[in-house]
Amino acid sequence: MVEMAEKMEVDTPETTQSETPEGVPNLPSALDIPDIVDDGAIIAENSWAIVQMPSDNTKLVQFKANSVVNLGKFGSFHAKDLFGYPFDMPYEVYGDKQVRPASMNIYALDAFDLETEEGTTNKDLVDRREAQKLSQVEIEQMKADSLKGQVPVENLIKTIVENSETFDKKTEFSKAKYIKRKQKKFSKVFTPRRPSARGLCEHFFKDNPRRICELRVDTLSQILTTGNVRSGARYLIVDEAGGLLTCALVERMQGRGEILQLHDHETNNVDLIKHLNLPPSIHNVLKSLPWTRLTPNDDEDMENMLIRTTDETRLDRLRHRILTTRAKRALLYAGGFDGLFIISQYDIKEIIETLSPYLAGSRPVVVYSPYKETMLESFLHLRNSRDFVNAQLTESWIREYQLPTAASGTHPLMRMSGSGGYILSAIRVIDCETHAATARRVRVKNGKVAEVKSTGEEGVEQEHA
Repeated sequence: MVEMAEKMEVDTPETTQSETPEGVPNLPSALDIPDIVDDGAIIAENSWAIVQMPSDNTKLVQFKANSVVNLGKFGSFHAKDLFGYPFDMPYEVYGDKQVRPASMNIYALDAFDLETEEGTTNKDLVDRREAQKLSQVEIEQMKADSLKGQVPVENLIKTIVENSETFDKKTEFSKAKYIKRKQKKFSKVFTPRRPSARGLCEHFFKDNPRRICELRVDTLSQILTTGNVRSGARYLIVDEAGGLLTCALVERMQGRGEILQLHDHETNNVDLIKHLNLPPSIHNVLKSLPWTRLTPNDDEDMENMLIRTTDETRLDRLRHRILTTRAKRALLYAGGFDGLFIISQYDIKEIIETLSPYLAGSRPVVVYSPYKETMLESFLHLRNSRDFVNAQLTESWIREYQLPTAASGTHPLMRMSGSGGYILSAIRVIDCETHAATARRVRVKNGKVAEVKSTGEEGVEQEHA
């Protein structure tokens, strides 16, 4: 059945785009626009960045001309001082709100002696204040000198390590973790990361997981893989995760293709996409259509509707809005989409039934939810439907390991998320029994080639010699 659907895919009306109806303006094409991902590698005015601080916490920052970026206990600096510098490079806060490029080896462990005797353990170590020879006053003075730029952070940490009575008695793994803790505490080095779908996912999963429906980065990657997201394709999407899934699709498609988003109200909620520093040409790729506009409404009948204004500007805006809505609806009705992605709090089964007819044959449907109970009915529907095959309900699982040094071995983190959510997926096929075409095969009988024609009824065959 699936093979036959694939052969008939080119001939079915659902897999070919219909022409734009008369009177509806053509939407701009995204085939010739430049690559949007390779642009914007330099920090500029009004650019967004995910600032990674020494504590490994992150903060979303917009670099405005006259603003001051506050990193809490790690200091603050003028945003304009980084204009023209590249993303993903380390910078150091010093002096009075000043910033400068930092060494790439700021977190290297080569300057410290991590070798230990074989059989060394931490069982005899006692965590007490007297183990540090330096007084709190001396440490605070070195911190102040480091903030002024007079003492490098590496020298500060090395001095603290050399004055620790218990450092040489630690295991190699414990030594590396001890140095890492001191670097997080005393370092003023931060890294402005270039925003990406992965970076936004990791940031909000720690800071505000509900905003992105608790979507973890490994689950996001599985959604993109299951949906076969690629450049130049066309996708339908229902995204109620703040626009995170939309960001991932836009980034993967490299500015080529089409994304049609269905949403509530008159404006779509893709707030996170502004953090990607995308050019205005992104609107050629991303289009949105409210659920209430899936069918024509009375307020789109320009010929018969009652207009109570004579302002030409308002009339032009109204005319443009109506024609644009018609063009987007025509794009949906044309069908032939390469995938359907859903993250929604509403009835998933109803959404699938409404939008799946616009998918081409052998194309995936991918649904995400943090709770499997909300997708059980949809899972049973997909399994029992003749329009879908390979229905699966899976859970993403990941374990993060800490590796301070190559020779110290791996240790799993003690605090990790319990679940990354659930993914419901299936492949849409075209029910061949609704078509007049029939399958044919050849059989050799008594030395003669006979063509066997199946009528679609079980156990009934006709032979034509």
